Amino acid sequence: MTGQVCVGRIKLYFPYQGFGFIRTPDNDDYFFRDCDIECDKKRLRGKIVKFIPCKTNKGLRAQRIKEA
Repeated sequence: MTGQVCVGRIKLYFPYQGFGFIRTPDNDDYFFRDCDIECDKKRLRGKIVKFIPCKTNKGLRAQRIKEA
């Protein structure tokens, strides 16, 4: 699954802490940081986005997040 484009919905976003989570249709949660977002950060929660998934030693992570 790493390297392919996935689609999901922003589940949680904490702009002051600089991170959030994306939930995919498969019910997987992907962690992301502010620096991974490549679209407008205003009212991001609940939006459908596409991203590049990757696995890290801490779990699943989303990179290069854009609006779908």
